[in-house]
Formats: sequence, structure tokens, C-alpha cells
Amino acid sequence: MLSVVIPAFNEQEMVPAAAGQIDGILSRAGIPHELIFIDDGSRDATWAEIRAESESAAVFPVSAG
Repeated sequence: MLSVVIPAFNEQEMVPAAAGQIDGILSRAGIPHELIFIDDGSRDATWAEIRAESESAAVFPVSAG
């Protein structure tokens, strides 16, 4: 399985497009995959968009300190 890690900071508009394009390309190629979005404390709706695009979402708090 291919894991694609995508960092996102205040990228609410990019998340749906990126998820759709990457998933589409890998699915058409028959490559099993997962998309892992990393939201580094965005102040916009990035996290809401990630959750809306995902079948499952996990939260792992990380200190940026």
C-alpha cells in the first residue's frame, strides 16, 4: 500500500481538489493507497475539509513548541 502524506496549513480550498486528484490517479492505476493529511494548526476550515473528504480521520495532537 502506498501512503501519500500531504501537509496542509490554511489550505481549506486545496484539500478537496488534492484528495480527488490524487485518489483518482492512484485508483485508475490500480495502486492501493491511503492519503494522510497533516494539519499543522490551521486557523481556517482545513480540518473540517479533511474530515469531509475522509472515510476515517484520526487526530494525533502534536506540540509545535
